[in-house]
Amino acid sequence: MSILETRSDRKLNFTHVGASLPSRVDHYLTLYSLAKKTTKSKIIGKLLDAWIEEQVRKDNNTIYNLLQDITHRSSSKWKLRKAAHAGVSIIKYKNTLAEELISKGLSEEEVYTIISEIK
Repeated sequence: MSILETRSDRKLNFTHVGASLPSRVDHYLTLYSLAKKTTKSKIIGKLLDAWIEEQVRKDNNTIYNLLQDITHRSSSKWKLRKAAHAGVSIIKYKNTLAEELISKGLSEEEVYTIISEIK
């Protein structure tokens, strides 16, 4: 039983994201969340929502553009790997990349968008 009741019920479509924070930041978040009867997740979530809006507004970092950036970087790495190691299989490269992207949390559709552009 929680005495201060700051933890809300878990919600669907939420993901736990681990982050290492300086002790002073964690301490302040703890004090603030207890004093204001909120959760650290809500505080950080609001900050990140504002940050995402700023990234899209300021630098046009839309999901589409971020996927394009990942695609270009992955294609460049493929070209370098192919040049350095003759006989490297593009299928093996794409499979390894797909596994890495899925393990990072990208959807199958996003992964397909990226690997389908690598030639």
